[in-house]
Amino acid sequence: ILDGNNHTIKGSGGENSVGIFINNAMNVTILSINFISLYEGIKIENSTNILINSSFFSNITLAGIFARNISNANITDVSIERAGHGAYFMSARELLVERSKFTNCSYSGVSFVSSNESTIEENYFDNNSLSIYLDSSRNMSLSSNVLRVYSGQAGIWLTGGSTYNLIYMNNITSAGGELLKRHLHISGTIFSA
Repeated sequence: ILDGNNHTIKGSGGENSVGIFINNAMNVTILSINFISLYEGIKIENSTNILINSSFFSNITLAGIFARNISNANITDVSIERAGHGAYFMSARELLVERSKFTNCSYSGVSFVSSNESTIEENYFDNNSLSIYLDSSRNMSLSSNVLRVYSGQAGIWLTGGSTYNLIYMNNITSAGGELLKRHLHISGTIFSA
């Protein structure tokens, strides 16, 4: 357990500027840390049973949380603002992203690529190029999220054969942006107000 007690990790934003790097690990908990002006706030690879809770990320060049080949992770009560991606997951499964805030991200609030069996619920998204992006991801659940979308932005974007996803009870409002973008094959996906 790494409890930062609201201390700050601050960098230059350059490519070698990573707040915390986790690789080949199990049962890691990160609590109450502020990540400022980094290339990646938290980078996780080849790990399982990860908890990130009550942390703040701002002015992050690539991603507040960047994870590849992870499973059984919970991202809860985090706030990510002014990042490339708020949270970017590749080859991930059984993740929960909940009660978090993603604002002013230039690429996406949350992205899942080649991932499955994960849940995105009760989050707040505002002024992100893409609020939620799924590419080649299956059996995902998106529910009870609030998305604020503006001109030139998209609320939820499904592409690359993202199939069998459940999208329901989300509150999406638009001031000129697209609520939902769908590309290629997305069979079996259920959309519900």
